[in-house]
Amino acid sequence: MIYEATNGQLDVVKDCGLLNMGDENTLKSFMTVVNGVKADKKVLLLWGHGSSYGICPDSLFGNDMLTYQELQSALYYNYFDLIIFNACYTANLDLITFVQNYAEYAIASEDVLPSLGYDYQAMLQLFDNNNGKDIEQIGKEIIDDTLSKYSNSSLKDTLTLSLVNLAKLREYYIQINNCFYE
Repeated sequence: MIYEATNGQLDVVKDCGLLNMGDENTLKSFMTVVNGVKADKKVLLLWGHGSSYGICPDSLFGNDMLTYQELQSALYYNYFDLIIFNACYTANLDLITFVQNYAEYAIASEDVLPSLGYDYQAMLQLFDNNNGKDIEQIGKEIIDDTLSKYSNSSLKDTLTLSLVNLAKLREYYIQINNCFYE
């Protein structure tokens, strides 16, 4: 399903049926729908397990997983204000480098992310009632709301969320490449 969030409500935009979420063509198809949507803020939330080489394995399709290269290929010609990874081990330089040109910011976890993930209700309210907040402020509040969600849980000590400024990363990436590719 593809949903559009408006005024705190999720409305079905398209029922896609059963698709392999580990196939880059599935994400590419989704991107064609996203390109036609006008929004104040565009956010991509990818949910699933993370690893050192890919994300979002689909258990219905032999745990096929989006490799970082497939993710990058699927995002081509798209730009988001924020990409949120609801997956463990996604705040790594490899993955973030693959998505650096497709968003202003990314939220990711350096370690295990609890299976219930983010506080989605608070997240939707942040986007509906952002009161002129920029995406960096919204990203920080998403992290704060998530930490608050787990404040009375034994899981609170495992949360290691990062808000990554991808524009700054692009600047550093150029400098780093100059060190290795002379």
